[in-house]
Amino acid sequence: MKFANIIYNKRNKYMNLGDDMQLLAIENLYDYMNIDYRDVVRIEFSNLHTWDGEDLIVPISFPLFTFNQEMRVTCFSEKIHPVFLAVSILTDTLDDSDVEYLNRYAPIGCRDNHTFHTMKKYNIDAYLFGCTTLTFPRKREADLEKGKIFCVDSSENVLAKMPPEMKKECIFMSNMCYVEELDKKSEEKEREIYNMLINEAKLVITTRMHVALPCIAAGIPVVFARDMFSFRFSGIDRIARIYTEEQYDSIDWNPKPIEYETIKEKMLNLAVSRIYNRVEEYRRLISDLNECLADRKVREGKVESVYYAEKYLESRFSPDESFDYIIWAVTQTAEMIYQLLKRKWKNARLAAVVDRGKQINFHGRQSELKEAILNNRNATVLVCTVSAIGEAKEYFAENGIDNYFYCFKDDEPLK
Repeated sequence: MKFANIIYNKRNKYMNLGDDMQLLAIENLYDYMNIDYRDVVRIEFSNLHTWDGEDLIVPISFPLFTFNQEMRVTCFSEKIHPVFLAVSILTDTLDDSDVEYLNRYAPIGCRDNHTFHTMKKYNIDAYLFGCTTLTFPRKREADLEKGKIFCVDSSENVLAKMPPEMKKECIFMSNMCYVEELDKKSEEKEREIYNMLINEAKLVITTRMHVALPCIAAGIPVVFARDMFSFRFSGIDRIARIYTEEQYDSIDWNPKPIEYETIKEKMLNLAVSRIYNRVEEYRRLISDLNECLADRKVREGKVESVYYAEKYLESRFSPDESFDYIIWAVTQTAEMIYQLLKRKWKNARLAAVVDRGKQINFHGRQSELKEAILNNRNATVLVCTVSAIGEAKEYFAENGIDNYFYCFKDDEPLK
């Protein structure tokens, strides 16, 4: 049986390079295990369910935020042997088959408390691990005083609080991009960006988890500031200081690198033990890691996409109002927004479901191509995945459609 890592070869127009950073973290883990990465099989993410090649051990250390055709979170091929190191899911409602599958491969390492609590809700053996991007090696032993300040996708609210002299010095960049902007594969582009930050940054200011955490791991001073505390951060905040909008006045703009090498070593050793299935050893290591996290007060976060959609809908419709809406992209976000509408706007009607990649019946509506929107011009279109934003923008502009909402409004690239 061979070791494997996923790869994203089928990317939509608009993408987050942070997805690739999680794959680089698994590459780093294999290096820590002294496994020659040239021998590691790369499997396209969308093929996890249909893989019919040799049996593969696949570390799962990325979010499972999209449904497959059976509306399930997991359901990988029988030839895929998943090791759930640091999984994240949005939904808190699991299919019976998902529960059976997750129990088969338990214990489940969870990236965040939201996922951990969902596992516990279904009595699935699980533990809080955090994000594998925290396990990159430390590259700095001293501050790079003559380096540069990089500001990566910071919100206007953060920039408004930044000292003016610092803002003049900042190099502004984004970790979001369009496919046509890339001059190389996305994974190599993210590696290039990370190496640049390691070599040149004296400070990184960012909203992006997969910019902040790898930089913290490398020993780079980081200001991690995001307007809202996301559910994705509840679990990593034991290590990383995360500022939210009400705390922006107290931001330390001259932070020191974070020292957590003991915890990092525990995370790495636990991951290795899980991959090799050393049961007695990983049970002890899980207990050790839990002790490191035991003094952390749990800070619950919001599912931003659902929160933003709820606020938008509240601004437009009263609870008793009748209106039509369209879901663009069948994801866990779509399911949660559907349940939100069913709960709070009982007279809302699902008029159509748009999904280019799935042929699926979503709550009584068969998925269609985007042209279905033209037959329902009065319906509000809710775009439920970041990857569809670029395509949706073009389509809305070409067809004069102005009744829409992007549920991931803070994922706009900086231009």
